Amino acid sequence: EFRRVLFRSAFAPPAPNPARGGAIHLRLSIASAGHVRCIVHDLQGRIVRTLLDGTLEAGEHAIAFDGRGEDGRRVRPGLYLVRCIGPGLDRTRTLVMLQ
Repeated sequence: EFRRVLFRSAFAPPAPNPARGGAIHLRLSIASAGHVRCIVHDLQGRIVRTLLDGTLEAGEHAIAFDGRGEDGRRVRPGLYLVRCIGPGLDRTRTLVMLQ
């Protein structure tokens, strides 16, 4: 018997959130293989860090954010937006960074 498993693309909330240093874990599911881009933005829309910009196979994936910007320095405490765009996915999650 042929069974077809269907699922949709999804982006889970960051954990832990709020975050106090250490790794912040992001989970996403991609319904079909393709290009995926996940970016951390500040509230002014500036790119703080590109976490992923490449091709992923269909399925579940984990990404870690170490709380550092593109320059390698720790980001300031505050509210950030994490946006992931990919096949069937365009979702933004909020992330609160503490000291």
